[in-house]
Amino acid sequence: MVKSQYYQKSAAQGRGKIHLIGGGGSISNLLRKLYIMGYQLSCGVLNVQDSDYETAISLGLELVTEKPFSPISMENHQRHLKTIESAEQVILGDVAIGAGNQLNLQAALAATMMGKPVYLFRSKQEFDFVGGDANKTKQKIIDQGGIEIANQAELFPLLEKLKGKRCIVK
Repeated sequence: MVKSQYYQKSAAQGRGKIHLIGGGGSISNLLRKLYIMGYQLSCGVLNVQDSDYETAISLGLELVTEKPFSPISMENHQRHLKTIESAEQVILGDVAIGAGNQLNLQAALAATMMGKPVYLFRSKQEFDFVGGDANKTKQKIIDQGGIEIANQAELFPLLEKLKGKRCIVK
């Protein structure tokens, strides 16, 4: 894994580890910004050849992958949960949820149960393509302490404020 000199220096200064959940390009820009800021990053589950996958690979990040156009397998879901366990904070990108990636939303819910701060972008697009289940799960995440944010400008101060803190599950 190749990392820039700036990244190595910043990560050594304790910026912390953030796990991102995305797909369809929903986190590519954020991955690049957080990488430059010096955070240690991981992401998943991303389908191979997805634009977020390509960004993560180009940055040399730790990631959990799935075959192109395939639903998330239980094996990769379990790997995803293990990756989330090692992160301090979790970000769910503004990604539409369908049958193929619904387990990613379940992973974000699991992160709240682990006491991780979980940030969710307020969706700017149609979000739920699983008959209302995604909206219900998203509401559970918020009920368990997930923090809904409008944009990256709201996110960055929260990442510093909540670094190293555990969320209390309601």
